Amino acid sequence: MTSKANSLLLGTALILLSAYSVADTLSEQSTPASRAPVIVTGTASTDREIRAEVVKRIDEKPTLKTENIDVQSFRHEVYLYGVVSSRMDGETAAAIVSTVSGVKKVYNATASLGN
Repeated sequence: MTSKANSLLLGTALILLSAYSVADTLSEQSTPASRAPVIVTGTASTDREIRAEVVKRIDEKPTLKTENIDVQSFRHEVYLYGVVSSRMDGETAAAIVSTVSGVKKVYNATASLGN
């Protein structure tokens, strides 16, 4: 596949994931209090909290360039998209995500510029 096709595919995936995230956020905000999910402090996280923790931990790794990695969390599944310098950087980001509390699954869709 050409670089242009890869970029188009990645862009389309990011748009779709963003739409799903917005829909999930809106549904969380519109849930009546009587039907709101019960979260026990310290044992469960919302997608927003998971995303924030993932971004924080990736930021702590100096070799990763988070401005090139988009992090989304949907139903406790984390999606990584973007361009990284090497395949190892993408694998490192995915390994970091897998250590975050509340993450059920990691989808690593990062593309590497190098090895």
